Amino acid sequence: MPEFVETYMYAHNRASPYIIGMLAGYFYYQIKSTKHNLSKFLIWAIFITAILVHLVTWLGAWVFYLPERPYYLIEHVSYAIFHRIGWSLAICVYIICDKLAYLGPLKQTISARIFRPLSTLSYAALLIHTPIQLLLAGLQRSPPYYNTVLLVWMSCGDIIFSYLAALLLHLFIEAPLARLKDLRMQHLFGIIMSSNKKLPNSKRSSE
Repeated sequence: MPEFVETYMYAHNRASPYIIGMLAGYFYYQIKSTKHNLSKFLIWAIFITAILVHLVTWLGAWVFYLPERPYYLIEHVSYAIFHRIGWSLAICVYIICDKLAYLGPLKQTISARIFRPLSTLSYAALLIHTPIQLLLAGLQRSPPYYNTVLLVWMSCGDIIFSYLAALLLHLFIEAPLARLKDLRMQHLFGIIMSSNKKLPNSKRSSE
C-alpha cells in the first residue's frame, strides 16, 4: 500500500501528461495560426509511430507479470518513467492530426459526437475509479485466483461501474457546479460592463 500511494497518488508523479498536453496545445495553435502544411509521409510516419508507442505503453506492463520471467530493475524503472510520457504524446498526436485534418478519410473521428459523452465522463471516471478499486480490494477476505477470463470480466465490470459512478458524479456535482460557475461569471461580467458604461456618463456630468 505505501508503494501504491507513493507511485500512483502523488500529483507530481502524474504531472507529465498534463505538462505535455499544455505544450501540445501551444504547438497546435502555432501550427494552426501559421497554416504550416506538413508532408503526408511525415504525418503518417508520426501517426503510425504514435500508435506503436501507445500500444507499448498500454500493453508493455504485461511482461512484468510473467511468473517465469526474471526481474530486471532497469526495465521497471524505464517503464515507470516513460510510459505516461509515451501515452500522453500519442494522445496528443491523435488529437492534433484529427483537428488539422491531416489523416484524410480518418479526419474528425476523435471529435465525433459518439465520443462526446465519454469525453465528458472520462475525468470523473479517472477520479473515482481508484477508490472503487480500493474498496473492492478491501472487501476480499482471501487472496483471489486470477486467469485471463477473470481479468477480462473484472476489467469490463471496473470500466462500466466506474463510468456509471462518474455519470452520477457528473450529474449531481460536476454539472451543477459548472452551471453555478457560469452564472456567477456572467453576473460578474454584467457588473463590470455596467460599471464601464457608467464611467463615460459620470465624466460627461462632471464636465
